[in-house]
Amino acid sequence: MLHTKGHNSFVCYMTEINFDALKRYVQKAPGKEKLDLRTEMYVRIYCLGTVAITCEWILGKYKVGPEELAEIYKNALPAPLYPYLY
Repeated sequence: MLHTKGHNSFVCYMTEINFDALKRYVQKAPGKEKLDLRTEMYVRIYCLGTVAITCEWILGKYKVGPEELAEIYKNALPAPLYPYLY
């Protein structure tokens, strides 16, 4: 990520911002102050996917409204993260 340029640097940057925010949110749950590797990987994969889809959506690849996109994100959430967000 250190030497990424252009579109990829934006994707990497946004992924890290989202990862840090979601990780902090999950860590507020009792017993999750320090995430185990598996939970951290679920957070990472969810952030990678949602950032990539968001970029494609912004660029016009998907013709759905923001509400439908939010529903897709909700349905794509890895099951182990669901208790922390819903």
